[in-house]
Amino acid sequence: MTVTTLLTLLFCIVRLGCSAQSIQDRAYPPASPYPYEPYFQAHIAGAIDSIAAEPYGQRNRSVDNCPDTRRLVYSFALEGEAVTSPYTGRKFIQGPTGYFGAKSRDVRGRIATFGGDPLKYDLPPMTARLLRQPNDTLVMAFLSVPGNLVQQYHFAASHWARFYGLVADRMSADWHADFRAAVSDYAETRRPSDGTREHNPMDYAYDMVGTPGGDGVLGGTRFAGGTENHKIMWRTTALLYSQWFPDSARISNYATAEAERLTFGFLQDFVRRLGRTGHGEFDSEIYYPHSIQAFLNLYDFAKKPEHKQLAKTALDYYFATYALKTYHGSIAGAQKRGGLPKVESEMAVLLRAFADTTNLKPLPVPLAVATTTYRPNRVICNLFNKNVILPFSAQMSRPNYPMDKKNVTQESFYASNSFGLGNAPLTMVDNPNQQVAWSLVAPDGSDNLVFMGQQPQRGLNVGHSPYTQTLHDQGTIIVMSAPTQAGPSGVLSTEQAQRQQHAGAPLAHYPQPNLRDLSAVETFIDSTANSAATWLMIPKGVEKTEEDADGIFMEAGDAFIYVRPFGDWFWVDIPTSETAFFTKKGTRQTLTKYRILVCNGQPSGYVLESAEKSKYRDLTDFKQKVSQKARLNLSKYKKNALVEYRSFNNRRLKMKYRPDGLRADGWIDGTPLDYASWADGGVYDSPYLKIKNGRTTVTDGRESFVIDLDNP
Repeated sequence: MTVTTLLTLLFCIVRLGCSAQSIQDRAYPPASPYPYEPYFQAHIAGAIDSIAAEPYGQRNRSVDNCPDTRRLVYSFALEGEAVTSPYTGRKFIQGPTGYFGAKSRDVRGRIATFGGDPLKYDLPPMTARLLRQPNDTLVMAFLSVPGNLVQQYHFAASHWARFYGLVADRMSADWHADFRAAVSDYAETRRPSDGTREHNPMDYAYDMVGTPGGDGVLGGTRFAGGTENHKIMWRTTALLYSQWFPDSARISNYATAEAERLTFGFLQDFVRRLGRTGHGEFDSEIYYPHSIQAFLNLYDFAKKPEHKQLAKTALDYYFATYALKTYHGSIAGAQKRGGLPKVESEMAVLLRAFADTTNLKPLPVPLAVATTTYRPNRVICNLFNKNVILPFSAQMSRPNYPMDKKNVTQESFYASNSFGLGNAPLTMVDNPNQQVAWSLVAPDGSDNLVFMGQQPQRGLNVGHSPYTQTLHDQGTIIVMSAPTQAGPSGVLSTEQAQRQQHAGAPLAHYPQPNLRDLSAVETFIDSTANSAATWLMIPKGVEKTEEDADGIFMEAGDAFIYVRPFGDWFWVDIPTSETAFFTKKGTRQTLTKYRILVCNGQPSGYVLESAEKSKYRDLTDFKQKVSQKARLNLSKYKKNALVEYRSFNNRRLKMKYRPDGLRADGWIDGTPLDYASWADGGVYDSPYLKIKNGRTTVTDGRESFVIDLDNP
């Protein structure tokens, strides 16, 4: 028997009881290089051609109606300028140019500024076109427009970095001079990607380099300077500019040498914080792709070894931590600044390009991935593909958003063969529309079935309601909502004050609407912000559902799921064909993808349990086993706000709702949850990934590697 085989066998024997601390004590062989290069090359084949075929220069055109035909007329006119109708030849005056349209001209009559940030979308196809057609004069001319050169906002800046590294040598000397001039005094006094918030006041003009001596992360102040992913895009791009530009150039009014020193220092500090406090914008399916692509830029184009190593350290961290919780590339559990995971999300697309997922439907590949030289090692790929011994449990300690206070939120996660379930009881109301407090992901063929729910204060399928509290253990979660009670007299804690501020309204009961009357359904959804109910979003991909007096039983992919409401329940099921009916509600269109289980009662809520389908003959057998073993006890709620539950795996859960706070007290098999010592006092604690005191150890049970976040 080889040493590797013996170690693997030993890992199999002790896997259920081992702590993550033991990862560092085992003599695993180091991680092997990336194992899927042929797959990766096949996956990205044709990607550049596909990206090059995408249109550009359309969203920033001004649009108006021909006064004679009422047909749309597109131009690059400013508001108030004369436009000639292509249909009748008659001139008319251009009205408002739209969010992305032209806004001003320079003294030579060239467009000096566009609205919004259209290069967030247009730069990748133009870069790809120049890769395929190096002398595409139309692309070169469009990129020479001053209004495009000055677009150095976060997303555009990150795309400029890849453009510059790949094809800038094909641009003229005059273009390079104009580009450096645009970067030299760049500062942002508006919010071009924030829609209606574009003109909200800002503390100061944000620049690419950052603020030396600031009290925040990544060269911003504690609560300003751009969000985390924005600052990463800016700092990595500025660091690359400092190497590409001559010494005489300037970047946001900093000399190149000073810009290099500052941005490298800010990025080093950020990576060190990852190993000490954890990630502020953790596991964000929406924003992680932008941070990762920014570090891919730095990895691919950095001229100095220490800059390239910093990028690799950050990328290994992102990929390893995210892979721990993914199924088919979709993140399960909690997210900061995220939404319910989708198989086709930007983050899933990015991850799936690297791992052997030939059994899944192909997805578009972003330009950064199609042209990068970075590869995750085999251990990360095995975590992503769940090619590890399952099930396993993990704990993650999350900091506040500025990353200057650790262990503010405590997440628990459970990964089985057929589902992932994670939960983060939140202790603050922070950006509540972009929170996923808990979710369950059950793979189903090439798709994922995603469950989550709460009191519907947000009126959406995501978010955080401060009326809702949770308790999680392995495949079981208790989700409960109740009215707020007055807190203690005197000075309130931050948690108590936020509960009073954001959840002080009384809750009301709303009966089931007439499901045949869509206007009644819409009124119901609009009215439920103060509903005395807890929702569960059940994806319509769940094909088999049965109900009886004990609750709801479902077959979801390779998992069985049991839901035990506390009281009465009813369904709100909006036909998928009625998506257009909710167009004016924006993200509420996604509600048509779910059956909404509305659970009433005092308290309102439910227990959700998940199990491996392979352990039961069929759904009937699962129902029988649940009915025999599972027990819910609400008798102590009225007096002590206690809910007790014995799972069908004979785990005893007790949850005490805190009506004057945001997080419940909990006990598992009689042991109280110790939030103060979460994750063994570190950042991550699991059999496969441990982060503590700046050191990250990652293993798949066969090989391992270490990331030194203290010395990136």
